[in-house]
Amino acid sequence: MQEIDEDIKAIMALQKRGEITEARAQAQALLDQNPEHDEALHLLGVMAYQQRDLDTALTHLEKAIQIAPKPHYYNNLGNVYGDRQELDKAKEAYQAALRLNPAFVGAISNLGNLFRRQGQVEQAIFQYQKALRTDPNLVDIYINMGNLFFDLKRFPQAIEQYEKALTRDPKRMDALNNLGSLYHQQRDLDKAEEQYQKVLELKPDFVPALYNLANSRREQQDLEGAKQLYQRVIAADPKMGDAYYQLARIYHFEGQNESAMDYYAQAVEHNPKQEMAWHALAEHDLNQGDSQAALQKYQKAFDANPYNPDTSYNMGTLLQQLGQLDAASHFMGQAIKLQDFQEQQGR
Repeated sequence: MQEIDEDIKAIMALQKRGEITEARAQAQALLDQNPEHDEALHLLGVMAYQQRDLDTALTHLEKAIQIAPKPHYYNNLGNVYGDRQELDKAKEAYQAALRLNPAFVGAISNLGNLFRRQGQVEQAIFQYQKALRTDPNLVDIYINMGNLFFDLKRFPQAIEQYEKALTRDPKRMDALNNLGSLYHQQRDLDKAEEQYQKVLELKPDFVPALYNLANSRREQQDLEGAKQLYQRVIAADPKMGDAYYQLARIYHFEGQNESAMDYYAQAVEHNPKQEMAWHALAEHDLNQGDSQAALQKYQKAFDANPYNPDTSYNMGTLLQQLGQLDAASHFMGQAIKLQDFQEQQGR
């Protein structure tokens, strides 16, 4: 048994170093030797989850639980169900973990996060406070509570929780960045930038802080500073479509249309849901006299968000110009319905 324990430790070390292929191969070798090896099944399930293969993760974890129901198996099963949007099953899994170990902080925290996702605020707070009674130094819990209060716009309470997290770990970058975002939302940009800079002193390529700082500079009309920061975001994360979009907006504002269109195109390449980039590209096609290309891009914008009345209106107008009157009437009617709905919601 000791030899197997050492094998599992070795696999976990490989996993921690990011050597997932080798870790999976070694876990599978253990399973081939013993199909009832619950720890090997569990690790295979966790690694499949990390690689977003949720079906495989579910199969391995459920089999591991059938062989040996352990709290951390149920906890990880809950994570899989949560990502599959099967929230009731996720809740059952976390509760099963806690029946086996009522002091299992990971399951308590995850159950709190689940309640937060479902909008059950008081239940979420109860779980977070329960976890802190078990261990008052759990930085993640303070951050989770801060995020919950941030979402509810209960800013003083959010600040209190982030500061408690930072008292325990002054280098916790997500707490610093979230605190900056909170001040940013309150339009206290000096305090916001102070927090973002603290993050970047710890890690110069921390993308969330770079992007937030770039937005702050753009909002203060420091366009050159903003452009430099968005470029740093792209260098750190070349697939971040929002950074390309914001760069495009700046170049568009400055009248540098060729650069703007290039960045809009890269924005939708990396984030096809970036509907306003599709709008900008469609308008450029219209200015070039290419109505069919514009229509295709408006369709992409509609696919990204079918609830924007401007998209339906633009499609209806263009279809009318192209003589496709039935389709034009449909989209014009859709635009009016969406506009009326938004007005009612705003009352």
